Amino acid sequence: MYYKLVDKKVTRCATAREWHEWFEAATQSGERFVAQDEVGAIEVSTFFVGADTNSGQAGQLKLFETVVFDKGGKEVAALNAQYKTWNGAAEGHRAVLRKLRNQTSGIE
Repeated sequence: MYYKLVDKKVTRCATAREWHEWFEAATQSGERFVAQDEVGAIEVSTFFVGADTNSGQAGQLKLFETVVFDKGGKEVAALNAQYKTWNGAAEGHRAVLRKLRNQTSGIE
């Protein structure tokens, strides 16, 4: 199944073509990006994927993802996360930022 966002709400696409066209336009406009930040040498990006990324776990549709990379492009997988909603993704993004800021300040 493919999904798109309408006013930040997940909506099922009728066809793969509909999703593809929306995805291309939303990528260009930035509509699918929840947040992007840097903490020191770490980049944090949270975005709408548009396809279920939850490895087939029934009832656990996850369409948003936070991905964390260092400046060298190496993924910091331990901080990556998936979410069901825009609001959940936004809160998850903020939580990753807090964790990174605590680590870089030595507070963890």
